Amino acid sequence: MSPNKLFLGHEVRMPIDVVMSLPPDEENMAGTPLDYLDKIQSDASDAYRLAREKLRASAERRKRHYDVKVKSELFGVGDLVYYHYPILANSS
Repeated sequence: MSPNKLFLGHEVRMPIDVVMSLPPDEENMAGTPLDYLDKIQSDASDAYRLAREKLRASAERRKRHYDVKVKSELFGVGDLVYYHYPILANSS
């Protein structure tokens, strides 16, 4: 889905669409205004759900790829470690 479809609920017409005089989507033209509103809300809900599923799958894939390269370190009591303590600039 394009960002326009997710955000606006429909695809934006491009200049070529205007030049070619492509017919409007007849599916959106049928029914009462309340039917149209219900369809737009249903489409937006479906698009949101699909986008969330795809983002979740993508995040899981990135995590698996990242985790392959990560080495876990186990520290014991008494081990020497570096401690990062940044000095914050005085805002005065």
